[in-house]
Amino acid sequence: MRLANCPQCAQPTRADLLEKMGGICPPCLAGFVLEDSREDAVPVDDAVIHVLERVRAGRQQVRRESPAMRSRMLAATAAAFALALVGYIILFRPTPPSSQVPAAGARPTSTEAPANPRTTFWRLTNADDLARIGLDGEIVVGAYRDRALIHAWAPTLLPSDYVLRFRLRYEVDPGDEPWIFVALGPRRLVMFPEGNHVMSIAVDDAAGPIELMDDRPMPVGHPAPGRWSDVEVRWSQATRQLQFTIDGEVALGVETGDLGGGAWGFAFGGAACEVRVCDVRLSATR
Repeated sequence: MRLANCPQCAQPTRADLLEKMGGICPPCLAGFVLEDSREDAVPVDDAVIHVLERVRAGRQQVRRESPAMRSRMLAATAAAFALALVGYIILFRPTPPSSQVPAAGARPTSTEAPANPRTTFWRLTNADDLARIGLDGEIVVGAYRDRALIHAWAPTLLPSDYVLRFRLRYEVDPGDEPWIFVALGPRRLVMFPEGNHVMSIAVDDAAGPIELMDDRPMPVGHPAPGRWSDVEVRWSQATRQLQFTIDGEVALGVETGDLGGGAWGFAFGGAACEVRVCDVRLSATR
């Protein structure tokens, strides 16, 4: 089908229809027929006039509606653009860390410091190459025998009231007896897990040898070589009570002198293949 433009309105029209209608499109012809009052107007019958009236009315309706349709399309386009812009701002604007929502199943984070942070820094003394600080502050003491005490000092001082928790593991050869000290200010708690399996309170006197007192039997099988044990030390300044538990069993409960406010840490003597202390946490209880 070949198209040609009407010379009157420039609308594309079928070429064969233009030839039949005298070179102009039906809407233009309708205008001439219905509005021209000249004596030489094209004579047409009523049926043709009715058809041409419908054609012209349809063309005029389209022309009247076109501006409104264009306005609605422009308004819809503007609304869609505004909505897309708002969505972009909401989705991609920077979010402050404090207002971010954790993903489903993720552990929520806290900006506050934990009440009992793990001690990860230690000052080793008299360690030579036998002791080192491992991952997460783990104290690792290699094989030693009959030598001066190896110390691991914490960087903080003891509170007036506190609870100290840590995990302990040791390895021995037959006949070995490790000495494991928990230094609390002027006092030291000493564990002798092998041999007679007791613990004592020692007074740290720089002018002379360590004096042991209050030997107490330790819970049977706690601690034991090759197995981790959970240790807890509690001190109350008001009652002067010291409590020492291993794997939930009380090993020592006595009234003693002040154990708050001083330096604290661990020491290792005697003989052992290896001693490990990890997950050390000190918390003030008042």
